[in-house]
Amino acid sequence: MKVLRENDFPGGKFTLSFIGYGDESENTVLELTYNYGVEKYDLGNAFQGITIATDDLNAFKERLNKLNVKMEGNQIVDPNGYVFRIVEDRNL
Repeated sequence: MKVLRENDFPGGKFTLSFIGYGDESENTVLELTYNYGVEKYDLGNAFQGITIATDDLNAFKERLNKLNVKMEGNQIVDPNGYVFRIVEDRNL
C-alpha cells in the first residue's frame, strides 16, 4: 500500500492519511488518523472503525445475512466491539 493523499488539520491537532493500492475510484482505501502528541495507543483507543461503501446496500445486507453476519442498523460490530459501517454510494 502507499499513501495516496494526506490532509493535515493543525487546529484539530490531527492528520488524515489515505492509503491504498491505487486510485480511490477503483480500489479500496483506508483512512488513518494520526493525533498530534499521542505516543502510544491501546486496545480501545487505537481503532475507531472501518467504513465499507457499496452501490447496493440492501443486496449487501442480504449477502451478509446469508453468511450469518449479524448487523446492528448499518453496522457490523465484531466481538471486540470494533465497528464496521456499511454505507451506500451509488457512484461506485
